[in-house]
Amino acid sequence: MPNSIIFTFLLIVTCISCSENEPAIKLEVESLWDENQENSLFGIWKRIKIVPKEKNRDRPTRRFLYGNEKDYFLAIFPDRKGATVDNTDFRFFTWKKILGENFEKEIKIIWSKNHSSQIEMYEIDGKILLSHIAYDGSKMFYEKKMETTKLVIEDPYHPENNSWRNRAQIKLSDSEIEDKIDNYLLHYKYLFKASLESPNKRTFTNKHSKGIIQTFKSQIGIVEKNKIGEDWYSYFYDKNEAHKAYDILQNKLKSKKKLKATDDWILDNYNIMESITESNE
Repeated sequence: MPNSIIFTFLLIVTCISCSENEPAIKLEVESLWDENQENSLFGIWKRIKIVPKEKNRDRPTRRFLYGNEKDYFLAIFPDRKGATVDNTDFRFFTWKKILGENFEKEIKIIWSKNHSSQIEMYEIDGKILLSHIAYDGSKMFYEKKMETTKLVIEDPYHPENNSWRNRAQIKLSDSEIEDKIDNYLLHYKYLFKASLESPNKRTFTNKHSKGIIQTFKSQIGIVEKNKIGEDWYSYFYDKNEAHKAYDILQNKLKSKKKLKATDDWILDNYNIMESITESNE
């Protein structure tokens, strides 16, 4: 009897171990180019695992489904643009289709003039995983967390709505500072809109978009000037520019319409941002 129990236990452990190490199915990237299909390449992907260069494997296993990486995202859009999101740091990239060695159509992310990496796609337990090789040779694995918005250009992660993050290398003119603020406001408007859009509503968060706007229930505000964070200063050539931007934003917030609060504070805040961005047009 004890031997039977031990045998059963070993069999179960062995089966679980085999199951965890079962390799994923590698997919043809070309089959995931249709932005209208459920499991398309396009969307917001969360990093779930980093495999060091010396431990790279041909294919991931079930173990990769249970990674718990920090909030690092890869956003890929059908218009050949994309971004990585690491806390409040955004890095923009482009991608292109290429013809691989075996005449298979592939996709490469163009990080810079001298660096690119090929995207690979896998399926395991009904989940799609995306991977690419990083600068140091390690392999990054991602799981899709969000679909793109219906209008891709209105996605808050799209590079067009994040030009306010570009760090100034030379002094900006007053009009360039205002353009930066207008883009910042547009970004926030789309953050709220993405949390209203069916059927793929997102949970509202400005964790990766802090800046100097403050959000409350049915109200939009601005931080006190003496509490501006270093991330905001980093977007400008100097503190003088950052303070100019603060004043411009403060004036624009004063132009918002007075709207009656409802039970849906996200909708209320979207309408507030809509009234501000409309007045900028």
